[in-house]
Amino acid sequence: MTTRRWRVGAVTGAALALSVCTLPWAASPAHADERDITVLSFSDYHGRITPDLTIPFAGQIEQLREANGEDSTLLLSGGDNIGATLFPSAVDDDDPTIDILNALEVSASAVGNHEFDQGFDDLTGDVIAGEEVGENPNGDRPAAGWDYLGANVYEAGTDTPALPEYGIYTVDGIVIGVIGVVTEQTPTLVSPDGVADIDFGDPVEAVNRVAGELTDDDDANGEADVLVAVYHEGYGSEGDTLEDAVASSPVFDRIVNDTDDAVSAIITGHSHQAYAYQDTDAALEGGRPIIQAGEYASGIGEITITVEDEADGGPEAVAAEARIVAPIPVEDENEDDSTDDELEALTADLVAEYPRIDEIDEIITAALAYADEAGSVLLAEAESPITTAFTDGSYGEEGYGDYDGTPADPLDFTAGDDFAASRDDRGSESALGNLVADALLTSLADPDRGGAEIAVTNPGGLRSDFAPGDITVADANAVLPFLNNLNTVTLTGEQLFTMLEQQWQTAEEGEEEPSRDYLQLGLSANMSYTFDPDAAQGEHITQVFVDGVPIDPDGEYRVGTFSFLAQGGDNFRVFRDGTDLRDSGLVDRDAWFDYLAAFGEEGIPLNADYSKRSAVYTGDAPLEATGGETVELTVSGLDQTSIGAPQVETVAVGVLPEDGGDLADLLEADRDEATFEAALQAPDEGIFLGEFEVVDGSVEIEAELPQDLSGTNQLFLATDTGSLVGITLEVAAAAEPEPTPTPEPSPEPTEEPEPTTEPTPDPEPTTEPTPDEVTPSAAPIGTGDGTDVGDLADTGSSVGTTWVLALGAVLLVAGTSLLAARGLRSGRR
Repeated sequence: MTTRRWRVGAVTGAALALSVCTLPWAASPAHADERDITVLSFSDYHGRITPDLTIPFAGQIEQLREANGEDSTLLLSGGDNIGATLFPSAVDDDDPTIDILNALEVSASAVGNHEFDQGFDDLTGDVIAGEEVGENPNGDRPAAGWDYLGANVYEAGTDTPALPEYGIYTVDGIVIGVIGVVTEQTPTLVSPDGVADIDFGDPVEAVNRVAGELTDDDDANGEADVLVAVYHEGYGSEGDTLEDAVASSPVFDRIVNDTDDAVSAIITGHSHQAYAYQDTDAALEGGRPIIQAGEYASGIGEITITVEDEADGGPEAVAAEARIVAPIPVEDENEDDSTDDELEALTADLVAEYPRIDEIDEIITAALAYADEAGSVLLAEAESPITTAFTDGSYGEEGYGDYDGTPADPLDFTAGDDFAASRDDRGSESALGNLVADALLTSLADPDRGGAEIAVTNPGGLRSDFAPGDITVADANAVLPFLNNLNTVTLTGEQLFTMLEQQWQTAEEGEEEPSRDYLQLGLSANMSYTFDPDAAQGEHITQVFVDGVPIDPDGEYRVGTFSFLAQGGDNFRVFRDGTDLRDSGLVDRDAWFDYLAAFGEEGIPLNADYSKRSAVYTGDAPLEATGGETVELTVSGLDQTSIGAPQVETVAVGVLPEDGGDLADLLEADRDEATFEAALQAPDEGIFLGEFEVVDGSVEIEAELPQDLSGTNQLFLATDTGSLVGITLEVAAAAEPEPTPTPEPSPEPTEEPEPTTEPTPDPEPTTEPTPDEVTPSAAPIGTGDGTDVGDLADTGSSVGTTWVLALGAVLLVAGTSLLAARGLRSGRR
C-alpha cells in the first residue's frame, strides 16, 4: 500500500494565533558539543475518546517523535487526563483514556484536580495501581503506565509527600528530572471528603524544594542534568503578552518569576488555554519557555532544550525554546471526499505506519462499541419534544415548528412542510434550559449539597434535544456532555439584577467584544423577571421575583449552577464577586441522570414546560395607580420558541398582597387546585381583574382597580401556557366621594294677590336637581350582577373562579418540577 505523508501542522486559528508561533519550526543549531532534546506535552485531555480528536492528536505526536528522534523525545502531561471525560470514557470509569495514554507511552504527568474527583484512595488504588476500589463494576483495572507526580501533595498535617514528587528519565543520554505539582485550590474543586487525608501546599515552593534536591550533588535524593517543572496551574486567558499575564495573575506571576532558575522549562495546565511564552529574564540564553498546549487534544507543546555536553560538572541546558503544534488537520483536500472519508484515510495511513496508533484505534473502536451498549439504558420517557430555542420557525397546530411527532431522525426537528427552523438559539428562553435549571435546583437544594434556593444554566451548555419517546443514557449525556462540577454560591439581590443584566454581553476593559450580544440564562421555575430590551446597558432589568416575591436588593440568595458559570464563564463576571462558593461534589452529568431516572422509576413522563421565566415590560416599576381608576400596561415576549410550544392566547390578570399572598408557601408545599382556591378566596388575597387576549406574544391590559384597593400589591399575569409575570403595583387610596348635594327647598307660598283686571303670569315652577348635580355611588366590582365594565370580563362568581383556577394552574405548572423532584428526592441522595 502506498502511504501519503500527512504534514506536521503548525498551530492555526484565532484561539492560538496570538500566542503561538506558526512559522516553520527550526530549533537553534547546536554546536559540536551541544545537542537537542525534545519535550512534548499536552494538558487537560479529559478523555476525548473520539476518532476525530484522538487519532489526529496521537498521529501528530508520532510524527513529532519521528522528526525529533524517538530516543531524543520525552512525552509529558500537565494533568486532568481523566475526569470530566466524554461518555465513551466516562461510562467505563475512564479505563479507555488510561489505555490510550498507556499506548502513547506518556512518561509522566502532574496530577490534576480532576484526578482527585473520585477521591485520593481511588487515584492511588484504581488509577495508579490498577486495583478495584469501592463498588467498581468493571473488574480488572488498567494501571496508569506513567508516573503521577504531586510534589505539593502531603499527608494531612505533615510535610510528608503523599505522591511521588519527581521522575527521572534518560533521553539520549541526558538525565531529565521532571517535577509535578497541582493547583493549591484542589480541595475547593473536588468533594472535600475525598481529600480529607491529604493537604495541598504551595506549588512553587514545592518545585523549588525538589529542584534544589535534584541539583545538590547528593545522589541519595536524586540528581538530574536538566529540570522541567510541570504545573497543573496556569494563566486564564489567551492572547495577552507575558507582561500582561504576570501583571493580572498573582498565581501565574509566581510561576514565571519565582520558579527556581535551575528549571529549564515550565509546562502548565488547568486553565485550558494555549500560550507559548519566552521569559527572557531567566538564566538560559534566549530565556525560559512557559507553555500550555490548550485542552481536549487540541494542541501539543514542543520544547527544544539545547544541552552542552562538556559543561563543567556534566551536561547542562544552555537554551530552550517552545511552540505549540496542532493535531494533523483533517480536511477535504480533493473537494470530492467528505471529512469522514479524509479521517478514515488518515486513520488507515497512521495505523499502517505507527504501531501505537494501531493500538489506539483498536481501543477507541472497543470503547465506542461499549458506550453504544451502555448508552442504550433507559432513563425516562418524554411525552413531548423538550428542546432548546429554535429560529425561523412558525406556529402550527402542533405548536412552534409545526412539529408532527414523526421526524425522519429522532433529533431532526426540521420535519414538516412549513418548518425550516434551526436549533440552539442562545438568545431566547427554552423549555430545555429551564428543565435543566429545575434539575440543578433539585440536585443542589439539600444543605449538604450547598442549599440552593434558585438555579441558573447557560445556554451554550445544551448540546442536544429530547425528542418524544425514550430518553436513554446516551440521549441525556448528549444534552450535557461537558462534565462541569455543580457549585453553589451566594449572591445578593443586587447581584442577581447584575447577573441578569450581564445577559447583554460586554467585555472587560481591554478584551475583545463577545461573539454574541446576548445570552439567555435558563432559570428554575421559582424565579422570574421583567425587562426592557431597549434600555441602556445596566438598566434592562425592571423587576425580579423569587418564590412570587420581589427580591430584596440587600438579601442573600443561594444560587446553584455549573462550575463554568460560577467561575464567571460567558462573561457572567458577577459570579466571581459572590461569596461562600462551594463545590457540591457532583458533576452535572451524574446529577442529570439521577434527576431523569427518578421520573422513569416512578413512571412519570416528562413534558415540556412552555412557560416563560421572563417577559418584556417597559413601563414603570413599580407601577403606580389609584384605587377605583383604570390601570394600563403592555406586556410582551410571552411566547416560547422551543419545538411544540403553543402561542399564548389569553392571560388572566389579578392582584395579590405585597408578599405574594400564599404564593411562596404554595411553591414549597404539596398543592392542588383546591389549595389554590382556598388561598385566593381568603379575605384580602386574590382580586381578579379580568382575562385579556394575547396577540403574537403581546397583551394590552386596561383594568379597573377596586375602589378600596390601596398600598403595595403585586399585579400578576397568568398565561394559558403557565407563565407568571409579576409587577409591583403601588396603589394610592381613592379620594373620599363628595356627599350627594341636597336640592334647595321650594319657596314658601305667598298670599294670593288681589285680582286685577290684567291677568298675572303663572308662578315659576319649583327647580328640581339635574342629573349632573347628583354624585352616584360607584358600583362595586364583582358583585355577581353581570355588569359589563368596559373591556373586562364579567366579574361575577363564575369569573372569580376562573381567575382562581387560572392562577392556580399557572403556579402548579411553575412548581411541577420542584414538586415532582421533592416527591422523588429520597431515592436520589
